[in-house]
This record gives sequence, structure tokens and C-alpha cells, in this order.
Amino acid sequence: IDRGLPCGPPAVGDLEREDGPRITDEWPVALRALAASRWAERALGAELVAAYLAVKRAELRRYQRHVSDFDRTEYRAYL
Repeated sequence: IDRGLPCGPPAVGDLEREDGPRITDEWPVALRALAASRWAERALGAELVAAYLAVKRAELRRYQRHVSDFDRTEYRAYL
């Protein structure tokens, strides 16, 4: 936007089925990409990016320790 670059043609069709570039849906991969992004650091500020990453990494650790209802039911007999 700042440099006035063209955005290209609009996306059409079923974008869930297209083979174009995708944003990852893997949490750790997304966090690593954000941490490596100089654009995000310039656009949002290094302090905000660092704080956001700290919060999201803490959430990821809590999520990874979570035991779902399915796991409790499925594996209760083995505990």
C-alpha cells in the first residue's frame, strides 16, 4: 500500500479448494513465521510483536498440556 503496488486480480472460485499459497494452520509454524517477520516488526513494533508472541507461546504450551474429554474417555482404562 505504501509503495502503491498493484494488488493483482481478485480471487475467484472456491478458495478452500484452490492450490494457491496458503496461510499455515499449524500454530508453532505461524509463531515462528511471525517471529522471523521483519515486516511485522516494522508495522506493529518490536515490543508488540514480542509481547504477542510471548502470550501465544504460553497459550500453546497450555493447549499442548490439555487432555481432552475424548482422551479421558478413550484411555481411562489404561490409567
